[in-house]
Amino acid sequence: MLENNKKHKEEFINETHHLSEIVLKEVEIIIAILSQIEVQLVNINIHSDIVIINKVIKTAEVKLFSFLIYINSKTILLINNKHQLHSIILLSDKDNDFRMQV
Repeated sequence: MLENNKKHKEEFINETHHLSEIVLKEVEIIIAILSQIEVQLVNINIHSDIVIINKVIKTAEVKLFSFLIYINSKTILLINNKHQLHSIILLSDKDNDFRMQV
């Protein structure tokens, strides 16, 4: 029983590590795009396929939909829309269409 648990734990860690690498690449793309519109990101945490950007400091007008197409995983952004931070959760369905939950 313990051997099985150990094996499953190792498999889970390997799978999670792979997901984290994919998400990190996505985050790099997001940061690159946000950099182009002069938005500074602070304190980014990665949790499996969920990217949480804890704080976005707005220094320019943000056109949110300009970078939605680059995000393939669930993303929670705290973004300044009218100079107040709020959560936006982006969920993709099986057709890779996005819907927003604010």
